[in-house]
Amino acid sequence: MKVLFISFYYPPDLCPGSFRAQALTEALLAAEGNLEVDVLSTMPNRYASYRPDSMDTERQGRLSIRRVRLPRCGGGLAGQALSSTWFCREAARIAEQGRYDVVVATSARLLTALLASRIARRLGVPLYLDIRDIFSMGLPELFPRFVRWPLRRLLEGFEARAVNAASCVNLVSRGFAGHFYRRYPQQRFSFHCNGVDDLFRVPVEAERHSTSGCLEVVYAGNLGAAQALQGVLPELALRLGGRARFTLYGDGNRGAALKAELIRRGVENVRVLPPVPRERLPSIYAQADVLFLHLDDWHSSTLVLPSKLFEYIASGKPILAGLTGFGASFLAEHARNVAVFAPNDVEGAHTALERLCLETHQDQDFVERYGRATIMNRMVREIMSLPEGAGRLPGG
Repeated sequence: MKVLFISFYYPPDLCPGSFRAQALTEALLAAEGNLEVDVLSTMPNRYASYRPDSMDTERQGRLSIRRVRLPRCGGGLAGQALSSTWFCREAARIAEQGRYDVVVATSARLLTALLASRIARRLGVPLYLDIRDIFSMGLPELFPRFVRWPLRRLLEGFEARAVNAASCVNLVSRGFAGHFYRRYPQQRFSFHCNGVDDLFRVPVEAERHSTSGCLEVVYAGNLGAAQALQGVLPELALRLGGRARFTLYGDGNRGAALKAELIRRGVENVRVLPPVPRERLPSIYAQADVLFLHLDDWHSSTLVLPSKLFEYIASGKPILAGLTGFGASFLAEHARNVAVFAPNDVEGAHTALERLCLETHQDQDFVERYGRATIMNRMVREIMSLPEGAGRLPGG
């Protein structure tokens, strides 16, 4: 059996899609001794400040990896659209050279899902789609109101073409269920979320970074529009003054705006550092007093289940989270020491931090229940059970 696996991001790139793609690839290879996987992805491009050396082509036993080199397009929306279009064109050309029994794709951007649906239709083989975001809902929220409706309609058309072509669609958040069930009542859906990687399964030492009374608050991740850190963090840091220091490890298309706002307001207790290799995160979390997370108050943000929550909860560290909706409910159910505030509410964030208990409470039951390997194995069983031959026909 030969699997074509499509993911815009793949290690050594740093992002949830990359980690998920690698874990699912490894689970596929472990499931069956004669199974081969061809991965189609890109050269590392998630962050301009993190571009590790990678090979265009790799062969590791039954695993083959082809990475498309993207043109330098910038990090804005137009640049991202051009990069995605370039990847789709080149990946489609590469895929024409092979023969496959099933196509698997993990997608937050619709173009990756559309690419997979096109290839699966051409080959006449089943398609398994792993959907990590509702792109048709999230992207329009970046635009003025008069643009949102026509853009949403256009994207929903693309979404329908991809979803209707699949034999099975996995959704990483149960918060997505209402959107997809209503639009595609005949589709087969499953729910396999992100999880705790082995890297974070080992309990961290409950060390404190400082005993001076200044809290060390850490965030590691994307500095993008969805995180909206420039709107809440500078004011929160100013209010806390010498009682807390924020250290951010990351990059993104709002990173420059955040740094500019920190400088403009004279904030001295926030450090913005480049992304770090993921292997360093457990020790970084161990030295923190509080782990921080924030998403803007978009409607789409109420439906997501951020992958960051799994490693945060596994660490056992206190969590300060600006969330609402499904993510906030998940935290309330599974995190022992968490304070949630409404997105963009600086006063609420200040109050929430004050009520946190600065102790480490590690929950090994959570780590076992949401182990990434266990979740990926369930996905693999679904993929292996897909019927032979073509998946759904275009349009349903």
